[in-house]
Amino acid sequence: MTEWLAGSGITVDGGVLCDGQLRAHGATDVFAVGDVARYPHPGLGRTVRSEHWTNAVDQARHVAQVIVRDTAERYEPTDYVWSDQYDWKVQVAGQRANAAAEWVVGDQAGERPQVMVAHADAAGQLCAVVCLNWPRAFLQCRRLLDERASAVRARDLLAAL
Repeated sequence: MTEWLAGSGITVDGGVLCDGQLRAHGATDVFAVGDVARYPHPGLGRTVRSEHWTNAVDQARHVAQVIVRDTAERYEPTDYVWSDQYDWKVQVAGQRANAAAEWVVGDQAGERPQVMVAHADAAGQLCAVVCLNWPRAFLQCRRLLDERASAVRARDLLAAL
């Protein structure tokens, strides 16, 4: 996917290496978005590629703002993906890479279970959720992730649903 960039001066290392604004290393007027962009993830402390269309849309929106507004804002990913598999909905938010603990909540019985796996980091903070057929719980957890809430708070909220 990046072979055509050989000799261009753009740094390719498992994708087009970018700065925090998604500018390609080696070319100040070139940006990378989507599957090919490897950028510094602020929450993980390393570079990542996010291979989902929601990320490509978020990155394109960010690059347009950087170009039009000449802003120095860094890209802050939403870390959200979803997929509909027939009548089942799978939603994922956050970064499981930092997870030190996990717990399962919801109703796993029946033909269409509503279940969530929540992940907490070593500091006890909610860091990711994986949800199956339970959009209401997922929306609540996305808010908690945005707030950088504790896993205890997430457990209490999920138990009340």
